[in-house]
Amino acid sequence: MKGIEKITKRILDDARQEVSAIEAEAAAECDRIRSKYKALADAEYKRLIAEGEQSAEKRFELLVGSAELEAKKQILSLKQELLGEAYSLAEKKLAELPEAEYTQFLASLAAKASRNGEELLLLSPADREKVGKVVEAEANRILASQGRRAGLRLSDKTASIRGGVILEDGRIEINCSIEALVASCRNELAGEVAKILFN
Repeated sequence: MKGIEKITKRILDDARQEVSAIEAEAAAECDRIRSKYKALADAEYKRLIAEGEQSAEKRFELLVGSAELEAKKQILSLKQELLGEAYSLAEKKLAELPEAEYTQFLASLAAKASRNGEELLLLSPADREKVGKVVEAEANRILASQGRRAGLRLSDKTASIRGGVILEDGRIEINCSIEALVASCRNELAGEVAKILFN
């Protein structure tokens, strides 16, 4: 029986060795597969992180660009508002000149704008009452001093203007209201006014 035991033992030992070799080979194969998939998973992780970073960077740039654009719009809107206020202030200052200076200003406007020296002068209701006759006389004096016809007449009508004068000759009106004067200067002076306000 000893011979059978030895053979059985040897078969078992060989089988154990073979099982150990198969287990070792399987473990090595598992390690290789694990390493391969870990490398693939790491590569995929890095790719996803890189894509996420790129996407986040693009989103950030888009948000920064959008915020900068919105800020520029708000600054432009504020600048336009300030320019509007500056022109409104200019209109107010002209309308509030001292009476003698304002009267001379209106007479000069009327004389300069007159085409034939016979137009009607339309003023705001307050200006007509306060300085109307003086403006008429001074405008005619200016025209006469220039050797031009001096027949301007104060109209019975008034104009819905803040200040200034409108010359009327039939259906033709020459608008020298303060609003019209400031508006006509606005385009010409916009750049200079902006430099003064914003530099």
